[in-house]
Amino acid sequence: MSENPGVRLKQIRLARGVSLEEVHKKTRIHMSILRSIEGDSVSNLNSVYLKGFLKLYCKFLNVNPGEYIEQYREVQKSVVIKPKETKVEKRETVRTQEGWFLRKAYEKIGAFPAVKRIHAVIFPVVGVALVMVVLFFVGRYVAVRRTHTLTQEKTTTAEKVNKSVASKKKPLLKQ
Repeated sequence: MSENPGVRLKQIRLARGVSLEEVHKKTRIHMSILRSIEGDSVSNLNSVYLKGFLKLYCKFLNVNPGEYIEQYREVQKSVVIKPKETKVEKRETVRTQEGWFLRKAYEKIGAFPAVKRIHAVIFPVVGVALVMVVLFFVGRYVAVRRTHTLTQEKTTTAEKVNKSVASKKKPLLKQ
């Protein structure tokens, strides 16, 4: 058997008479990823995604994914990608990762005034909404207390009237 894990997987697939389209339909792995797995050109894939794709593909082919994952890790370690160099406005060559960091920082600093404007609108609106909610619940509390107090006063007034009426009644029959 060949030493390359991708070629071995391709040979297993072809020996079983399965096309790449069938693998794609069953595993939902994109065709370009399947081609790169079989061609050992997976240097542009994240190792976490590659591991997951390999597990799915190996399970579909009914082979042990462990040995293939280890072999692909070795393949990825052996491939060294040199970062591209780009020109910046000052005509300096900066590596892509450094340029990316500087661009993101500039975007954040440049976007800061827009964020201030948004905050200038959002905070007062949220503040007014909170004040309205607090006033609503305070009003409900006062209304409930008022109705509770009024019902208590009505019951005490009714009790006083009943007592006064009862004390003014004279017995009908004297014994």
